[in-house]
This record gives sequence, structure tokens and C-alpha cells, in this order.
Amino acid sequence: MYFNNEYVFKGKHAKYVMELKDVLFDRNVDVLLLAPILGLAYNRKSNVDNSSPEKTKIFSDVMIKEQSKNLFNFRLCALTSEVFTEDEKKDLAFKYYTGDDEDHKELFDRGVNLYNQYVLGGVEILYENMLQGNKLYNGKPDDVKFLNDMVKNIVEFVDSYKEISSSIDDLSDDLLKDISKDLLDLDFK
Repeated sequence: MYFNNEYVFKGKHAKYVMELKDVLFDRNVDVLLLAPILGLAYNRKSNVDNSSPEKTKIFSDVMIKEQSKNLFNFRLCALTSEVFTEDEKKDLAFKYYTGDDEDHKELFDRGVNLYNQYVLGGVEILYENMLQGNKLYNGKPDDVKFLNDMVKNIVEFVDSYKEISSSIDDLSDDLLKDISKDLLDLDFK
């Protein structure tokens, strides 16, 4: 199956993915999972860049772990595409998405090509908006990492505060019930 194999970014896209991973994402596959959605949403496609020897990979074990998410993205690209007929969209998304059916290899190859174009277009969007267009970045990953870490810490704090607050609310409800019960049991005569 296509989504069981390692995925390779080349040229400028490899450079973009490596920088995005160094600054904002934990793994290359996180870029891969977001990129086709952005490419599709903004109708931005790009072709493989072979102008430089740079490469970065997502190994097959990681691709296998994230297979269902990648397959969802692939299906989304196929179903919303205007280059396929309605029947081709359905077939590509639900029948021939593995690439194993020799009779429909051409349709599968066209689907994978479109998906990869959206991936690369999405990588460009991420890079241009998150790094290239970011005044704080200026080639200094630590500035953006600091802000990214700060946002993550704030989100974690808010989440833990919600949990603590919820626990306190539950505890206060229990205490109020106990106090109410004790007050009802008192004899004020």
C-alpha cells in the first residue's frame, strides 16, 4: 500500500520541512498531515523540486502508524478534486486507494500525483506564513521556538486549570450536599 512506504521530500520542500520541524513541529510527519489540507483549502499545488540534492524522509514505520490520517487526507483530495469524474472520485477514494489493482493503476497514479502536489503546495504555504512571513523568525529558530513553547505551556496550564477547577466544583458540590444533609439533620427546637 502507498501509505506504508517511506515518504521523501526533495529540494526546497525538504529544506522547508526540516526548518518547520526544527521550529514548529515535532516530526516531519506532522507537516505531512497538515500540508495537503492547506494545499487543498487554498488550491495550492506544487511539483517536486529537484534543483538541489536536499532530502528528508518520513520512515515507513511512522507512515504505517499515521496511515489512517494520511489515507483520510488522500481521500479528501480525491473526493474534492475537479480533475476526476464522479465515478473516478469514488473509485479512487474507496476502491483503488492502495495502488495494488493493476487495471486501475493509471487512476491511482493520477490520484497520488494530485495528492503530492497538494502536499507540496501546503508545505510552501506553511513555510511562507509561519517562517518566511514571521517577523520574529529572521532565521533564528529559537525566537519562534520560545513563542511556540510559551503557547504550548499556556494551553497546558489552561487545560490543567480546567481540570482542577472541575475537580473543585465537584468537591464543592459534594461538600454542599453533605452540609445540607447535616443541617437538615439538626434539630433547632
